[in-house]
Amino acid sequence: MNYTSVLDTDYKLYCDCAVSYAKVDDPKGMPCAHYHEDYELYFLISGSRKYFFSTQIFTIQPNQIMLIKPNEPHQVNINLNIPYERYVLYITPKLMSILCKDFPSLKHVLATPFFNLPEEAFKKAIKLLLKLRDETTLQDSLSNDYIKAILAELLLLIERNNTDFLSANKKDLRLQNAIDHIIANYHENLTLDNCAKIACMSHSHFSREFHKTTALSFKEFLNRIRIDNACELLETTPLSITEISQNVGFSTESHFGYIFKSIKGVSPTVYKKQLLKTKP
Repeated sequence: MNYTSVLDTDYKLYCDCAVSYAKVDDPKGMPCAHYHEDYELYFLISGSRKYFFSTQIFTIQPNQIMLIKPNEPHQVNINLNIPYERYVLYITPKLMSILCKDFPSLKHVLATPFFNLPEEAFKKAIKLLLKLRDETTLQDSLSNDYIKAILAELLLLIERNNTDFLSANKKDLRLQNAIDHIIANYHENLTLDNCAKIACMSHSHFSREFHKTTALSFKEFLNRIRIDNACELLETTPLSITEISQNVGFSTESHFGYIFKSIKGVSPTVYKKQLLKTKP
């Protein structure tokens, strides 16, 4: 999903890899979503963190790992201010492609955004992360090969030991039900009140919790879902602008054009022309 976000490059790669550690006693949420150009594996050692990405709510606990793909916007819940300790592993798409070619089973890892490891397996994973960090610091003639070998072992360890268990509290599940409803019915006349009822919340409570979790208002989220789908129709169908605006839920073409340009920076017509220019 493409919503307002910023590129985060607050890490330094060595041999297409980086390991970051943090222990935070007074955590803050993100004012807006951010993204990376690389794969991010987030290993939580202690505390609790709530993320929203790929239209899904994830609350990560100790011994659990999240995989966030390149250029995938993600948002930390502003109000989950629980002290935490974590490692983050960054891997470039180039290196990940090499690893998947050498070890085809790793492709299953890339298809899973959330991993739950037994305590002993998680400890082994952290030891491998520390080895990786040492190699990115040592930087001798063999570091590149060592890094690839350690990364392969780490990812295979995650694949072998994942119990595929995702925990969520009742409030998150109710919000997720509303988000799923928006994704499935974005083309209909959706209202905040309708979605609040699906989440079993009052109008005001739902509005607050929705914004806390997604960093977007209900209307902003709905519009971005509609525009994402409009872009897909522009790319894959011969439908007219008027037909597309109706298909994705806008009452008038003028309103569709206004919202489209506010999100994409160009009108639907210009967007379509740009697509045609890039086609072989």
